[in-house]
Amino acid sequence: MEERAVALVCQHLEIYPQMRIADVYKLLYQACMGAEHAITDEESVEHWLLEEWETFGEGSVECPREGQEEDLYEDLSLHTPIYRINLRPAKAKAVKPSLILEEFIRLGNGYPKNELVLTSTWEVISRKIRSGIIFLPDPEGIDEFNELVCENRFPPIHHSKEYSEAYRPAYRLVGRPFD
Repeated sequence: MEERAVALVCQHLEIYPQMRIADVYKLLYQACMGAEHAITDEESVEHWLLEEWETFGEGSVECPREGQEEDLYEDLSLHTPIYRINLRPAKAKAVKPSLILEEFIRLGNGYPKNELVLTSTWEVISRKIRSGIIFLPDPEGIDEFNELVCENRFPPIHHSKEYSEAYRPAYRLVGRPFD
C-alpha cells in the first residue's frame, strides 16, 4: 500500500507540479477517508455542484493545465476504489450532473474510511518529502504541517492557494467510473 501511495503522489506531482504539502495530504486524505466530510446535506451539495457546473459555460471546456487535456477521471484508489471525476471534461462529455451528484453522495455515505492507512501512508510520504526524495516547492513546512494534522487528528483540509490558482480544481469523488 505504501508503494501505491508513493506512486500516486509522484503521478500527481507530474500532472500538478504546483502541488504543496497540503495538496499531497489532501490527495491521501481523499484516498483513505472519502468525501463524507463534504456532505453537509444533499440540498447544499446539489446547489454547490450545480453552481460550479454553470461556471464552465457551454461546449468545449478549457483545461487549466496549459497544453494538456484534463482527464475525466483520476484514480486515487489505495484500499478501496475511489476516483476524482473532473467536472470540466465531464460537462464537455455531457455527463449528467445528477449522476455525479448521486454517486458523490453514495460514496460519501458509504466509503470505508481507513485512518490507519492515512496515518501510515502520510508518515511514509512525510519522510520522503523531508529527505527530498519527493520534491515539493515547500518542503521546509513539513514538520509544522505534521504538527497541525496530528494535533487535529488528521482533519480534511482545502487545497493550497498555489494549487487552487494554478489548476482551479473542480471535481467530485466517486466510487466508480461511469461514462
